[in-house]
Amino acid sequence: MAKRIQFVDTATGAKAQDVEYFASDIVINETATLTLSLSGTAVDVQVTLDSGSTWVDLITALVLNTHTEVSFTVRGIDTVNFRTNNASGITLDYLRVFKETA
Repeated sequence: MAKRIQFVDTATGAKAQDVEYFASDIVINETATLTLSLSGTAVDVQVTLDSGSTWVDLITALVLNTHTEVSFTVRGIDTVNFRTNNASGITLDYLRVFKETA
């Protein structure tokens, strides 16, 4: 069976320390693989799967202005968002979120 890839959301621009990249959490409502395609200043990126109650490191030491991709699986009940805990914040050239389902 072919997999489907759909665009979910995008974020760009300057983001301060501990500020979520998306105003509303991303909710997929099904088990899916999320792929992030991003470029930005050199900092760490964290992810939450529970509306910000818990944050974990997703990318450490993002290389300045290079294209990076990372994939991870979410459940239908997860509420996803991203942030940096770097005091300097981050400037996103782009962050694109795609979902892949069977």
